[in-house]
Order: sequence, then structure tokens, then C-alpha cells
Amino acid sequence: MHGTDPETDIGERLVEGRPDPLVTVVIAAFNAERVIEEALKSLSDQTYGNWEAIVVDDGSVDQTGSVVTKLAANEPRIRLLKLATNGGPARARNEGISIARGDWIAVLDADDTWLPERLRRIVDAAFAHQADIVADQILLRRLGSISGRESAWRWLGEEQRISLRQLVWRDLPGTGRPIGWAHPMFSRRLIASLGVRYDERERYGEDWLLLFRAVSRGAKMWLIPTAGYVYTVRASNSASQTTPDFASLARISAALGGDRLLRMDIRLLLRFRARLYLALMVRDSFLDAVHRRRIASAASILIRRPALVPLLWRQWRSRERHAMHSPRSEAS
Repeated sequence: MHGTDPETDIGERLVEGRPDPLVTVVIAAFNAERVIEEALKSLSDQTYGNWEAIVVDDGSVDQTGSVVTKLAANEPRIRLLKLATNGGPARARNEGISIARGDWIAVLDADDTWLPERLRRIVDAAFAHQADIVADQILLRRLGSISGRESAWRWLGEEQRISLRQLVWRDLPGTGRPIGWAHPMFSRRLIASLGVRYDERERYGEDWLLLFRAVSRGAKMWLIPTAGYVYTVRASNSASQTTPDFASLARISAALGGDRLLRMDIRLLLRFRARLYLALMVRDSFLDAVHRRRIASAASILIRRPALVPLLWRQWRSRERHAMHSPRSEAS
């Protein structure tokens, strides 16, 4: 792997009158031997050189650790942390953060990549907005390629600070492209002072939960429209991705919605989020009953889960918008 000379990049470099901070990139990796090299190469290709990568091998049973060790021999900015047992991405990221040397922490999934200018842009945005958390537009890659360089969030047209209400609203089930997909860079000192960590009890939705807790405690989060994160979307689950647990997500949302320290509108939105996740649990049964013309069965499900109506409406609207703006539609 080739990159910028680490001897001239580790440490502080003056850019526009300020030092470039060291950014620690934490990569949780479980059975990632086939994809981790591409992820790490995208780091070596960054135009911003002051970074270190901590790959946390989360109890892999393949050759993930061996691949990383080989790559680290030629790239001193890469470090490997091996965990004896698999504890999930939240635990792996917390372990990586605990040994980070950087002032900023960025997260990269083992099967995703960054475009070369990504780290430079989000670091500059963090200083420009005095932000505590910065994330950017993501590109969706399907079946090993960027599908028409399709952006995830068409609503993201300009740099904007993300309020707590937006963080909940943009993550409601039904869009298929939640804001929880954002992969942030955050201030290690700020997050530590707020007492925020990835919740190791959760194996799905832990990314969004960390953002919610940080922003609810005063962290300033900014999102920029220039895409730099390439997010892998698979038709089927792989070892590096978790299976959605709608019951767990509903439980988390309901618990947050009971927090009396939050504004009432946020609490109501969180409770609505919980109902939508519960509706997702019976959506397929409802649609099957409709398809088979089992009206009584469909009606019974709808009575128990009335949130199915707004959920299905949101999903239909989302499909229509994505189809309208898909590369194929724009080319026709």
C-alpha cells in the first residue's frame, strides 16, 4: 500500500494557520478478510495525511488479523487490536477508541471505503463550524460498484447543523435511507466529557443512539452535502452486517420517549418512531394477507398496529422519489 510519507504527516502540519489534528479511524472488523484491504487502501489514498487507523478484529475466525498485520508492515499508521471473542460493533469501537491517540475519532466499516478527499473535507468542516460531530453525504454501492454514484439523502443540499428533532425525524422507519447510516467524525474530548459511548448492549442502531445521546447533551452536529463515504448495501446479510432487530429498536425509541428531560415534541416523535418499528414487525404478514385477499386477517393486523398506515405511505413515497431520481430515470 502506498500513501503520503508518514514521517512528514504524523504530528501537526500547519494548514491555513492552524494545525491539522491527528484523526483516529476506528474500524470494527469481523470476518472481513475479503474486504478490509480495500477499506485500508482508501485511507492510504487520503489527501489528508495525519491519521492513524485502529482495526479491531472482533473475534474473527478467518484471516482478518493476518491480512491487517501484513498491510501494517508497510503502513505504520495502521494498528491491529485483536479481541478474543466477538462482542459486536459497539464493543469493538469502544475498545478502539480507548487506545486512540487522535483528537478526533472517525468510524469506517470494514466493507466500506472513503473517497480520497473525504477526511480533508470533514476536518475542514469541523473547524469551519466549530462542530463536535461532522458527517457527510454517502454514496451507495451495490454489488461491488457505485450504482450511478447514487447519493443516499436527496434532502441534503447544503451544509447544515442537525438538530435533535432532525436526528429523529430523518431516522424514522420508512425511508430506507436513515440518517443513522451517517458515519461521523467526532471530538474525542467532547464525547468523553459528555459521557457518551457506543451502547454495547445493542447490536443494531448503536450508531444512531450514540449520535442521539451526544446531540441531546449539547453536542453540535453538522452534515455536509459533498459525498465522501462509500456505503456498501447488500441484497442479503453478510458477516460484517447486523440483522435489523425491530423489537429492539422499538424498545430503545420507547425508552428514550419516556425521558422527561427531553422536549415534549421530541418525546412524541420518539414514541411515533417506536410504533413504526413495531409496525415493521408485522408489515410482511399484513401485505401477505392483502395479497391473498384475507381481508379479516389484514384488518385484524391493522387494528393492532395502526401505525402500518403511515409506515406504508412513507415507504411508497420513498420508493417513488428514489425511482424518479435514480440514474436510470435521469438517463431516460
